[in-house]
Amino acid sequence: MLGPYRSFEIVSPESNQTLRPAPPSLPISLLLDPPLMVGHRLELWLDGMPIETEGPIGTQVSLRGLSLGSHWAEARILDAAGIVARSAPVTFHLREPLPPGVIP
Repeated sequence: MLGPYRSFEIVSPESNQTLRPAPPSLPISLLLDPPLMVGHRLELWLDGMPIETEGPIGTQVSLRGLSLGSHWAEARILDAAGIVARSAPVTFHLREPLPPGVIP
């Protein structure tokens, strides 16, 4: 659901991407065109729960302390009445490093 936006998607991490070893801080990058309109705000959801932040969320967010395993992220644009636009969900996987000599 794009609402008044031409593009709104999570571009990083990529859909179904496996990150090995899991990074201590995971960057989430959003593509938004046109830029966020007046009266709208961004919200990021991880595994079905909104991410709590101090202050507004921008198109670049860094998440810390994620557990190993599979996760899904979704971004939303809201106004005073509710959801204006929603990105497609992106699933990504955080894994332990492989032992030396093992090829994925």
